[in-house]
Amino acid sequence: IGAAKAMLTKLNFPREGILLAGIVKQLSSTLIKLIILLPAILLFGVFPDWHLALFPFALFALILTGFALGLLLAPVGMLYNDIGRIIPLAGQFAMYITPVVFAMPKEGVMLKVFAYNPVTPLILTARAWLTGMESPMLPYFLAVCAVSFVLLLIGWMVFRITMPVLIERMAS
Repeated sequence: IGAAKAMLTKLNFPREGILLAGIVKQLSSTLIKLIILLPAILLFGVFPDWHLALFPFALFALILTGFALGLLLAPVGMLYNDIGRIIPLAGQFAMYITPVVFAMPKEGVMLKVFAYNPVTPLILTARAWLTGMESPMLPYFLAVCAVSFVLLLIGWMVFRITMPVLIERMAS
């Protein structure tokens, strides 16, 4: 949304179009990465089974969660430009408290940090389904999906209410 500020103040169009463009951009980027990832998985000797058919649902859940959080932060990011700069830094830090960079620990304080991180069930489930394994955290995965959907609806309402005010403020 930050990149479209000038367009938002000059043109009258449905604001959800910017959101849809962001989702399409993310999906196309993800598709390209998957085209590269699947042969690499096979090259390492991992042969997925029927769980691979569930992988798009896990991928959709990851995108839904990120979109819901982004939608909630969008109005604040439009008010304060520094928020837009902090989010990528926070995302890089968050990779170290999720099982993206490191495997899920078996014990210690990091086990608790990983366990309380709501992104952990999403990543572990997506990884398990991609490699043909059972999901170790399926109930938590479903709970995070439900909360993400509720946050998406709340974020959409906040977006619809705040955008006209924010656009008017940017124009003046």
